[in-house]
Formats: sequence, C-alpha cells, structure tokens
Amino acid sequence: MITGPGSPSVFSNVIFAIEQHVDWIKDCLTHMGEHGFNHIDADPEAEDDWTQQVDKAAENLIVGSTKSWWTGENIPGKPAGLAFFLGGLQNYRAKCDEVANSGYEGFVLQSL
Repeated sequence: MITGPGSPSVFSNVIFAIEQHVDWIKDCLTHMGEHGFNHIDADPEAEDDWTQQVDKAAENLIVGSTKSWWTGENIPGKPAGLAFFLGGLQNYRAKCDEVANSGYEGFVLQSL
C-alpha cells in the first residue's frame, strides 16, 4: 500500500503524492541497508503525534467534525479519526523530509 492512512492521498494530485511516497520509501530502504537495519516500525509516540497533526489539519473543516466514513464513525466501536492528511502535499513532503533528514526520527530501526 503506497498511499495509506495519514497521507494526503486523494486530497492531492495522487500521481505526485505516490511519486513522493515511493521516493521516500526507496530512500528509507537505502538508509536501512547502509546502516545494517532490516526492520522498521513507527514509534507509538510519534504515531500519536502524527495522528494529532492529521486531526489538527482538519479541525476547521466540516469534514473534521462530521460523523461519517471519513472519520470512521460509521463503524460501531471504531475510534474516530480522520484517515487523510488535509494539510497539503507540500506540508506532508516537508514533514517526510524532516523525518528522513533526522535519520528517521519517529521510527524504530532494528536489525532482527
């Protein structure tokens, strides 16, 4: 899955978004190989922080406050939350670049 939860996905030019995703994944895998890592997981705290940023980007929009499939509230028992980053591809790209330039801060890299 290239465009997943928390990405700009269908709220951007999908071709440019996927190109960014593929480049980021390629660079991450290269970094991992160069440093002897073969496993990556999101740090739970960083994951929660990104979820808050996704929610914040939508807080002034109707979609961020409606009960619908957009927020998952159409599924009983599912925690509510927006699945898409509405802050724009440029801001998403900047955050991804920041993470990569910091050595993939927010991810746990391991050799298993």
